[in-house]
Amino acid sequence: MRKLYFAPLLTGLAVTIACGGGSSEPEPRISGPSAIGSAQAATPAGGIHTPNLQGGAGPDRSAPSPNLIIEIKAQNSAFSETELQAPAYAQVSVVLENADKDTDHGFSLYRTPNGEGPVFVGSLVPGQESRTFTFTTPEPGTYYFRDDMMPGLLHGTLETK
Repeated sequence: MRKLYFAPLLTGLAVTIACGGGSSEPEPRISGPSAIGSAQAATPAGGIHTPNLQGGAGPDRSAPSPNLIIEIKAQNSAFSETELQAPAYAQVSVVLENADKDTDHGFSLYRTPNGEGPVFVGSLVPGQESRTFTFTTPEPGTYYFRDDMMPGLLHGTLETK
């Protein structure tokens, strides 16, 4: 009879531990290549992910930073802006307006000009539509954004300080 009461107790304890219950410590926030998020944002692996929509002030993430909105237009095989600046560790929303009629465009951010070290990979924006991509900027440095459909034509830099 005691085994019947003991088994559910062990099962409940195992589930609580596996789900991270019982810990009073806050879960750490992620920065860098994994700090990606918005309803339209895709992770480098291609899935939808929204880990840190509150942003962060710096490496300690003690205070949320305000949301910075950057507007970019893709038209005639060019971005309207090619040099962007944003604070490091800040929540940024990039509004991509695709002004082309029959061409999809996108916005992705990488650590290298040739697309290595993804920081943020967004989904495609159909012709004559707009989409907002929200993510947290990484540590200070120079990063490279591009349209993955036309990386040789639509590209630029994002400097974080």
